[in-house]
Amino acid sequence: MLTIISYFISLIFFAIPIGWIGFLRMANQQTFDDYVNTGVYVSSTASEIYGGGQFYYKGDLYIPIGNELSGFKVERGQAVANAKSSSNVLLEKIFNYNNEATIYSGENDSGYTILLGGSSKYCREVNKEKIINYYNSLAEYKYNYVEFGTSGELEYLDMEFNKEVFELLRSKYESGETEVTITDEHAREYSINQTSADGVYWRSVNVLLTDDSAYVVSSISGGTYTGYLLDKKTEDFVKDALGFYAK
Repeated sequence: MLTIISYFISLIFFAIPIGWIGFLRMANQQTFDDYVNTGVYVSSTASEIYGGGQFYYKGDLYIPIGNELSGFKVERGQAVANAKSSSNVLLEKIFNYNNEATIYSGENDSGYTILLGGSSKYCREVNKEKIINYYNSLAEYKYNYVEFGTSGELEYLDMEFNKEVFELLRSKYESGETEVTITDEHAREYSINQTSADGVYWRSVNVLLTDDSAYVVSSISGGTYTGYLLDKKTEDFVKDALGFYAK
């Protein structure tokens, strides 16, 4: 087996000019920039971690938290473990490429351990529901919004909002109410985002505002929206919060 591997490696050296190997080794150095060798390994490979797979760490099963907590601004803490490469280690050394994953602790206010691997958040299987319940029942959240269809880059602006109103907007998707079609070319679409202070939790709802109505957006095709009409009291609250009347 080693003879076969050595044969293929020798073919690589003959096929690729030495200069290119040097260039690749230099370019691949960036794969080490975000890597910390902890000396501790989880049970899964790096590719499994990047794919959101589960793993054992210090005897506990860690599973992806998933879309229940979609926050993407979690502060990264210390590197706590690594996941081994699933690639050919010898080739990685030749081309100076790192394919091991580093797993970090995620700073959070829940009191439970949250780990960060790739783009996923993980927790002990026995704690998942407790963590989700903690973030779903916070007394206070942070809010920001962004308006779509404006020139330049999207700008997220902090805002004051109401937890109960946000829940009402979100509940429209499961309300069973009849959707309406909106074709007002002067309507303005916003995304209102609800986040936890530690960035672990994130939810959003899109609203469409016209001069005389407001809607929770369910879909858009071209310039045509479908959504759920809001009552006048909720409409006024949302428009005030977004500064719609001041524009």
